[in-house]
Amino acid sequence: MADRTGRGELGTALVEVAGCLERMSYDIAVSEYSAIILRRAAKLVGTVEGLVEREAKLAVLH
Repeated sequence: MADRTGRGELGTALVEVAGCLERMSYDIAVSEYSAIILRRAAKLVGTVEGLVEREAKLAVLH
């Protein structure tokens, strides 16, 4: 959907973030800040998904 709305870079960036989280999964799991890190990552993904959805809906309307 990101590619269709001209926001392909967001999809690429999220894949990079996911890769970083995966590579750092052990460090995140044992960190005292793991809940904060995962909450912020989830918020980032949710924000990007919301942006892409809104733009997709607007593209259909126009």
